[in-house]
Amino acid sequence: MVVIYRTEKGRHYIAMAYPCKEFKEEAERKVKKGRWIKVGVREA
Repeated sequence: MVVIYRTEKGRHYIAMAYPCKEFKEEAERKVKKGRWIKVGVREA
């Protein structure tokens, strides 16, 4: 599971969660459409 969150005033807020199976493709679509921006990439 991948959890998308934001940090505000030192606290973390969950925005959404995705199953990992197809997350990469979903994220690439959202970036391509301009809904998300990449701010850093962390490989496991």
